[in-house]
Amino acid sequence: MKKKNLFYLIIISFLFFLIYSLAGVYGYIEYKKFKPYLFRNSVDMDFHYKYSNKVKSASKKDIVAMANLCIKNLEEVNFFKSKEKNR
Repeated sequence: MKKKNLFYLIIISFLFFLIYSLAGVYGYIEYKKFKPYLFRNSVDMDFHYKYSNKVKSASKKDIVAMANLCIKNLEEVNFFKSKEKNR
């Protein structure tokens, strides 16, 4: 192997190791930052996963019914009517 190629190999290896180390430090910092939001054990994770599967997408009929209910309640409190100014 030529000295020039050996030099490039050493430089590239050093840069790879440096970038790999920086990524590891960054990952550790992010882990510490978000640790309170992570599951503490597999039992907690299984519990949340079990109940998150029960959430279903709303059908078009459900969405229309909810929108109509909201509009009805807003009309009852005169939300859409402009307020008359006192003269």
